[in-house]
Amino acid sequence: MLLQERIPVPEDTHVRKLVLTESYLIAATVPGWIAILDLRATPRELESRGDKYAILNAEKLWDIDCHDDLIATAHDNATVQLWSAAGRSRKAVLQYHTSRSRMVLVPTSSKVVSGSRDGTIIVWDAESHQVSSVLTGHGDSIACLQTYDELLVSASSDGVVKLWDLSSATCIRTLEGHDKYVETVALHSSRTLLATAASKGDTRIWDLQDGSCVARCQGHTRVVAQFLNVGEDALVTVGADGSIKLWDWKSGACIRTLEAHTPNAIRGLSYRDHHMVSAGMDGTVKVWNRETWDYRFELRKKVRCVFHAVSLRDQLALAIRLEDGSRAVELWDISELTAAAE
Repeated sequence: MLLQERIPVPEDTHVRKLVLTESYLIAATVPGWIAILDLRATPRELESRGDKYAILNAEKLWDIDCHDDLIATAHDNATVQLWSAAGRSRKAVLQYHTSRSRMVLVPTSSKVVSGSRDGTIIVWDAESHQVSSVLTGHGDSIACLQTYDELLVSASSDGVVKLWDLSSATCIRTLEGHDKYVETVALHSSRTLLATAASKGDTRIWDLQDGSCVARCQGHTRVVAQFLNVGEDALVTVGADGSIKLWDWKSGACIRTLEAHTPNAIRGLSYRDHHMVSAGMDGTVKVWNRETWDYRFELRKKVRCVFHAVSLRDQLALAIRLEDGSRAVELWDISELTAAAE
């Protein structure tokens, strides 16, 4: 495994979110510090720029997302702001929300979706910077947004989940059952089942044809922070209780449990052809055999804490706190994992 880049993070803060795309690694902190690493830049281009990454300074933010060259940020001052990753500059400040912008998604380079503390969801035209539609119906702060083509899944802090048809800007299904905020969702490949995860490990599978809860996946003691679809019938959950679980999508039965970082929260799981890579608040980044779930080795030397871990293809990004107390974002080349299995 090769460390490709390390970006120091300002003191007295930590990374709120990491975004890794084909073109960029982006890190953002709540105070508004944003780091952009261009993954496509050649050594000559980096030399001409004089730096390997760009630093932008924005207002206090709660969320960030990116598609192609477009970055969107959700801010405490109720704005949504658009940035050019290549141009390293702000393009527009979008104003419509009446309270804190909590969530933002950039599903395409021409569309941005944002959700606020007042429960409203705005769909923006990213090219004209105008409001395309306003989605209302949630009674509490938006806690989760996820798009699947023209299907939008939203969830609020009161546990209500809604499905929207973005092409018509209409709500097509409301799912009620959770009594706390929903952290994350996952759609089955058939688009007939939806998994949702709320606080205290309350994880459910819903039939989207009639809106019924078909299974309650019991076992996690703290919230599930990540879902992974690993086949037609299998769903992986990654818990803040330090465990990884494999479930049957249709029955909700637990097939396997791995106490990967218990009792420390897992901050990201990469599911590869032959390996899994998990990163935890205990400061370890572990490699596991995907078939047997047996431990293999630690990918990097233990640090004080791993706050976030995201992966794409042969790259793994980590937001960490080192033993000396300093914080950093690291980008690792993990292609050796694929080579080792061949």
